[in-house]
Amino acid sequence: MKTHLLEVCVDSLDGLRNALVSGADRIELCRSLDVGGMSPSLEMVSAAMDVMDAVVNQEVETLPLQIMVRPVEPSFEYAASLLSEMVSYIDAVKKLNDEKLESRMIKAEGGRKNFVSGFVFGCLSREVNPLVSCIQPMLSDGMMDDAELERGDWAVDEQQMKSLIDACKPYSTTFHRAFDEIADKEKALKALWELGVDRILTSGGSSMTMDAGRRTKRLYGKARSTSKQEIVGQINSPLQKSKSSAPGGHFTIKLLVCLLSVRKSWVDSNTP
Repeated sequence: MKTHLLEVCVDSLDGLRNALVSGADRIELCRSLDVGGMSPSLEMVSAAMDVMDAVVNQEVETLPLQIMVRPVEPSFEYAASLLSEMVSYIDAVKKLNDEKLESRMIKAEGGRKNFVSGFVFGCLSREVNPLVSCIQPMLSDGMMDDAELERGDWAVDEQQMKSLIDACKPYSTTFHRAFDEIADKEKALKALWELGVDRILTSGGSSMTMDAGRRTKRLYGKARSTSKQEIVGQINSPLQKSKSSAPGGHFTIKLLVCLLSVRKSWVDSNTP
């Protein structure tokens, strides 16, 4: 039984083929890796499903294909109209999956139960700055910019996340590296577990430093102590020598990052 999983993020079919040949355990499909990844077109998703179907052993019921859901960049803060677009995109991918399965049934080709295993996304919003109430008189006098001051640290937008998680069911969900922008990561970790997110991608922080390894290890320990789900991750950057004890790796073709992943299936298969 494998204890370390390699996830590769690709933005082309050539990258997908190379990743599969190189032994990737899971694929994250997107476009525009140069800006951190965006939602791939439905045509690309369909083609990726076909490529993986031809390569992955037919005994594997669910193809290990994760789809990025990120309609715009660089922000992870979404207006209501964009959130609606993201839900519609998820529905379209699920429909495409069903059409692929129906086509196989007509051809009497069994084996597969799903051509996609999950979705990758993340929604953030600004917390209200706690200092606002303390310096309200200064705001009233116009001595400070109240609009700017009221924008506190980034945090998980739980309402938007719930909408997307509900849309994804019964597929798995991954909170992507927007996690690195969050100030209070332990609070975010708890919120995401309660929402039912299956895994988190992170480098331990927005900067690639040695401290990121220690931060990732601390998050790993926190998750194990507060959640029934197992958290898995590993620092793989040459700049990050301090490794967590969490088994897993997440790579892109252009950028080496880390995977901090909650995987129910890994726990089930590795529990004595």
